[in-house]
Amino acid sequence: GTVIEVRDLTHARREQAWLEAVIEGAPDGIAVFDAGLRFVRVNNVLARMNGVAIEAHLGRTFREVLPETAEHLEDKYKEVLRTGNSIVDHHFSGIHKGSEYHLLLNIYPVRVERIV
Repeated sequence: GTVIEVRDLTHARREQAWLEAVIEGAPDGIAVFDAGLRFVRVNNVLARMNGVAIEAHLGRTFREVLPETAEHLEDKYKEVLRTGNSIVDHHFSGIHKGSEYHLLLNIYPVRVERIV
């Protein structure tokens, strides 16, 4: 796991370090998308699951990174964006890079207010 020293950081930097530690320390794949379904943040677990480097996700759309699953899963992400309701324990199976996989997917809306 990732160890981040937070003792001497400002409050904002401590919060950022804490969030980073949670995302990277999670045993599950985590991705954060913007409203255009472009990857904003991906943890190492998800990058390994997708077989695509973290950097190759960032700024790209779900369809660009995962074309095999995009048609079905894009609709789920768009539903969450449209309604603001979470989707929990959605079972999904598919083929990615020639291998069959099974997912238990949770999608949660997260609203971030911009501070100008």
